[in-house]
Amino acid sequence: MPERIPRLNVVIVGDVGVGKRALADQICPEESYDPTLEDSWVKRIDVDRWPCVLDILLLDCPPEYTALRDQYIRDGDAFILAYSVTSQTSFSNIRTYDNDIKNKEKLMVGRTTKYSSSQRPCNPPVILVGTKNDLEAQREVSVEEGQMLAQSLNCPFIETSAKHNTGVEKMLHEVVRCYRQQNPPTPSEPETPTPSRSRKGLGRLLGPRQPKNDNGPRCIVM
Repeated sequence: MPERIPRLNVVIVGDVGVGKRALADQICPEESYDPTLEDSWVKRIDVDRWPCVLDILLLDCPPEYTALRDQYIRDGDAFILAYSVTSQTSFSNIRTYDNDIKNKEKLMVGRTTKYSSSQRPCNPPVILVGTKNDLEAQREVSVEEGQMLAQSLNCPFIETSAKHNTGVEKMLHEVVRCYRQQNPPTPSEPETPTPSRSRKGLGRLLGPRQPKNDNGPRCIVM
């Protein structure tokens, strides 16, 4: 029986207008955006000879959509905290998003990693990403400020440009490496894990997207 490739839910978090959708479009350029479809992309990737599938999700919900925000945070295996280097405000809000993730520990109770059948909690890694670094003339946040914040949050830091597609692949590789580092297999477990769960409608690896059938509230990325 062939080995199944593991799937990781990677959630991109950040203010409206920082370029989350443009970043996701560079991750999966073959996908086109339709506002009637849910905000998810799928990427097959190999990192250090470890194949996996990334479900890329965008989180940008109004405050009143608490249950929806909690679901995205609960189901996230890794998080990309995105700010625009042209917006000091979006940079200042990163700590709030980081706290939201860290304060959701109660939502993680009972979760298992894809490496283990035990009930040890999943420790989702966080990556700090500065977007739009091609707009140097409009820069409000220096590289040094980004590095200092990443050091404070104890997470990797990368600047990207969706326009020139720079730093995007490095970002994805860092996400996978950090996940494996924080959730290593135990000696009795195989190096290549099998998926422990799946979520309906988190993107499609093959074929066009399908319209959503429900009429409930959705996250809309501006």
